[in-house]
Amino acid sequence: MSESVNAILLAINNIGKTMEQGFQESNRRFDEIDVRFEKIEEKLEEHDARFERIEEKLEEHDAEFKRINKKLEEHDDQFKENADIFKSLNKRITNMELLLENEVTRNITIIAEGHQLLMDKLDEALKITHKEEINNIKINSLREKVRKNTEDIEGLQDKVKGIESLVL
Repeated sequence: MSESVNAILLAINNIGKTMEQGFQESNRRFDEIDVRFEKIEEKLEEHDARFERIEEKLEEHDAEFKRINKKLEEHDDQFKENADIFKSLNKRITNMELLLENEVTRNITIIAEGHQLLMDKLDEALKITHKEEINNIKINSLREKVRKNTEDIEGLQDKVKGIESLVL
């Protein structure tokens, strides 16, 4: 019996060693799995950090888009105001064009007719003034000739007196 107990004990010992080797192999594999899980966990943490940064960037972009949208709405309001102003200006321009066409043109025509009458009267007055100027020029020219002739006569008279005094 002792042999059979020894054989059993040996068999149990072998089973124990085999189990221990299996446990050691399992522990080694679990350690490898733990290392892999740690690496995966590190990668997941890196990805989480990246996702958090991406989420922050998206929130920043969202805020920027909201600011841009607000600005666009303000510009849209300004465009509407400007459109109203342009409509008003267009109406005023149309009214001015009508005023120019109806009132100002008619008034300019009346002024032009009055101007023509004044020009005709001025031409008449200038003709008379022109004739007077020509007559004044002729009179001045005749006066100059008379003065020159008078000088010539006086010069001749002086010569005649000089000759008479010589002859006498």
